[in-house]
Amino acid sequence: MNFDLTLSRGDVEAIIAALPLVVELGADTPLQSAINASACSSAGQKLLSGSRSLDGNEVRVVAVALNAAVLMLSGKCSDLFADVDSELRSSLSKHFFVLNKLDRVFQDFLDRS
Repeated sequence: MNFDLTLSRGDVEAIIAALPLVVELGADTPLQSAINASACSSAGQKLLSGSRSLDGNEVRVVAVALNAAVLMLSGKCSDLFADVDSELRSSLSKHFFVLNKLDRVFQDFLDRS
């Protein structure tokens, strides 16, 4: 999947800040957890290097991370995020508006895929 979107440095920083939420939330199986962790790592590396060519799993984990960050910062599903530490919460709150913007963009991107 070619990821064709121009991202600013601030956009990339917000995505990188949100990716740990995917691992924090876990998955139904150990295999899916491993796939998610690997996709988060590779997406982060690609974005930091300036690449925008993300594969399907990478786009998926970025979209999930962004949506989870917006939900958490909005106070929704608070029981789901009970174990998220204050350092991560603080880091994400700095990117609140960018996360909201990107959440919509990535959800639209997934809907078109």
